[in-house]
Amino acid sequence: MIRSALLVTTILLAACGAKKTEPTASGSDAPAQESIEGAKFPDDASSKSFAEKLIKFDAKDFKPTDGAGPVFIYRSIDFKPNNTWLAMAEMSADGETIECKEEGTWEMDPAADEHTAAMTWTLGRTTCAGRPESSILRLKVNIEKGEYRIVFR
Repeated sequence: MIRSALLVTTILLAACGAKKTEPTASGSDAPAQESIEGAKFPDDASSKSFAEKLIKFDAKDFKPTDGAGPVFIYRSIDFKPNNTWLAMAEMSADGETIECKEEGTWEMDPAADEHTAAMTWTLGRTTCAGRPESSILRLKVNIEKGEYRIVFR
């Protein structure tokens, strides 16, 4: 009898509990635009425009090293308005691919124009095997129509 009462009580509590709703997208499926408020960048119109593009669009499929050995690629790099970045990466060797993450900070020189600036990316942390604990990349970055072109300097 007690077991039956407990079972009925449990079923009633589960049925009457708060309903969970699935989150829904509002408006469009486009990603929310992040503000550049708080970002440190040179104080001119071209640099501001470049910084807005940098934070709005993720970089895709960039190889931060051209060394021999395993293939290492950043599948996506998300630049944040607090001058940090987070990269979702892959390392491939001998037919095996391992996913990992890297993160660090970014700085930019005054932009050459609204699409192009010299940048410094400093690696602060990695979960990628065989990668250095810290490194500095000096790059020339161009962002037009949401597409990145990155050249080592």
